[in-house]
Amino acid sequence: ERDDCLILYTDGVTEALDANGDEFGPERMMHSVRESAVDGAPAIIQRLIEDLRNFVGSTPQNDDITLITIRKT
Repeated sequence: ERDDCLILYTDGVTEALDANGDEFGPERMMHSVRESAVDGAPAIIQRLIEDLRNFVGSTPQNDDITLITIRKT
């Protein structure tokens, strides 16, 4: 339907770790998506990257991170 959104991502997003060893997880990811979905697909990607960077801080990245967002207009 119109405004439906499809988000494809690698496990590097949800399994990203912070300094305490906690995962970003699907719940945080979906919160980011819900908070930005009204602004369109590019905003979703931007918000996810921002929230992910804030979460991991200076913790080294050990996995690839790929995000693809498609929104039907």
